Amino acid sequence: MWTTHFFFSSRMKFMFGHHETIAKWINSFIFHFNLKLCGIIL
Repeated sequence: MWTTHFFFSSRMKFMFGHHETIAKWINSFIFHFNLKLCGIIL
């Protein structure tokens, strides 16, 4: 369990860099998704 979590977190760090980068990527994705959703509704 712990080994899988460690492997997954190391993979995420390898793919996206730092945890702050992941947070910014997720925030920007949610922001653009909300913009598209509002555009569809409006």
